[in-house]
Amino acid sequence: MPVIAVMNYKGGVGKTTLTANLAANLAWLGHKVLIVDVDPQTSLTFSFVSPDYWVKNLAKNLTIRNFFDAANGGPQVSLQDLVFYPDPFKKHLLKNNKTGELALIPSHLDLLLTCSELTANLNGISIPQIRRKHIKMYTLLTDELDKIVNNFDYVFIDCPPNFDIITKNAIIASNYCLIPVKPDHISITGINFLVRHYNKLYKEFNQILKEEKIVIPFNVNFLGIIFTMVQYINNKPINTQLRYINFVKDARVIPVFDNLIRTNYTIFADASEKGIPVSCSNYTDKSHRSITTELNQLTEDFLTKINSTSAPSLTKTSATTNQTTTTQPPNN
Repeated sequence: MPVIAVMNYKGGVGKTTLTANLAANLAWLGHKVLIVDVDPQTSLTFSFVSPDYWVKNLAKNLTIRNFFDAANGGPQVSLQDLVFYPDPFKKHLLKNNKTGELALIPSHLDLLLTCSELTANLNGISIPQIRRKHIKMYTLLTDELDKIVNNFDYVFIDCPPNFDIITKNAIIASNYCLIPVKPDHISITGINFLVRHYNKLYKEFNQILKEEKIVIPFNVNFLGIIFTMVQYINNKPINTQLRYINFVKDARVIPVFDNLIRTNYTIFADASEKGIPVSCSNYTDKSHRSITTELNQLTEDFLTKINSTSAPSLTKTSATTNQTTTTQPPNN
């Protein structure tokens, strides 16, 4: 079952917008989709429920923090206990006679504290012990997802913009990775760092598995880059952004989706407040409908790529070539 990590080292690149709209549109098309929000910013969770609802009904006992707190000695909580079907979107599907489902495991604003406590658990123990401890701590999410993943057609893990122990859990639990990228200098440069850390995690974790005589290697397929927050003039990206888009495409190291997500702060903000992502909203305004159409095309592109057996492996490619992405993006 496809488990897709959505991540970028750079914050503010439209990661939440991408994940919410892609997952919602798959549910709109009849699929059963689960989103696991492990980003302490909790933005994806707030795309489907209001902050007030989160505080009153979810924050105390029903977030991913409760699951990871169990590894720090807290009460045992399974992922299944945390699966939640946001009511506004559920009603929207039923109203439009759609048979799909969208489930959410919410995040928590204090997840950073939990992450620090998990990291502290890896300190001060011997080498054989730390190998086994790493396997245990890095596969917390994997072991639990295995129990529920067959209940869904697609699982998305929304990752924070860093490479901490919770992010590593998300990567190891996934078999695909999507990178949303804003076409600017800083975001493009960040791709290099992301790939390098993927390679390092891949090598180190597989070495631990080898030393512990565990024969199943960790491997992730790199599904591709999706450009987000693109500004259009005359139905094409502005020249400055187009240069960065073409730069990454021409490098041909990481696949790039043909479909883009354009900037429209009004429509995306409004959708977040209502808990109904743009990709499956019933807009009548022509400009809004065009964005919905583009998001639908992006979903079709996603399905084509993930159903293809030729999706390249990031770890295999990088291990054999010792390359990351490209050297440096073009200067402004």
